[in-house]
This record gives sequence, structure tokens and C-alpha cells, in this order.
Amino acid sequence: MKSVLAILFFFLIPILTHKVFHDVSGNFRLNKVLFSLSKKQSLPLEEEQKTKILNILDQEFTYKAKGHHVYAFISQDGKYILKLFRYHKFKPAFWWKLFSNKWREKKMNMKKERLQFLETSHKIAFQHLKEETQVFYIHLEIFWG
Repeated sequence: MKSVLAILFFFLIPILTHKVFHDVSGNFRLNKVLFSLSKKQSLPLEEEQKTKILNILDQEFTYKAKGHHVYAFISQDGKYILKLFRYHKFKPAFWWKLFSNKWREKKMNMKKERLQFLETSHKIAFQHLKEETQVFYIHLEIFWG
């Protein structure tokens, strides 16, 4: 009986630990928001806006939640939300290597189109709907020209 409990303990603890981490952090990891291919550009900043952004980012941000496309963090003062794209959703999965190049290319093109759509949507919200969305800055890494 003790050996069964010991085995259960050694199997359940890692599973429960992972579950708690996943629930608390939304399984956020830095490598899930980093992404780079080739072409990068961002919207130009005025010096005053740059200073304001740096002051905001100088405070701590705490993980709040995740959506289908972004992780959300709330500022220490509770005034700001920082959204980071979940770029890992737009990267090819390791198991794609098992399929043909044509299939992989088709899947990657679908992911590229989806990412372009999301980036364009955020850019429109910033440029044309500032008051409605309360977005005062976005930094987009636009990867596909």
C-alpha cells in the first residue's frame, strides 16, 4: 500500500504542479511572445510619446489573463494593460516535418494571413479608433511585407 501511495505521489505532484502553474500563469513563457522572421517595422514615435511609454513600462506588470491571440498584463498602478501577441501560435509545429512541403507551406501561409489580419486590426484600432479603444501605442513587428 505504501509503495502505491509513493508511486501516486511521484506521478501526481508533477501533474498538479504543472496544472497550478498553467492556471496561475496561463502557461505564459517568454518564448511564446518572441517571434522574428525578416522584415521589421514599427510606427514612428514622437519624443514626448516615447518618454510617456518608457515611464509606463518602468513599473511592474502582472499577468492578468490570456485570450486566443494575446497575453494581457496589468500595470502596478492599474491604469494600463499590456498585450503581447501569442506568437507561438503562428510558428510551425515541430511535427509538421512529418508532412509534405506543400502541406506545410499551405499551413504556414494560413498562419501568416491570420497574423497579418491581427496586426492590421490592431493598427486600425490605433490609427483610427484611439478614443473608442483607448489604445495609445502599439509596437508591431510586421513580418510579411
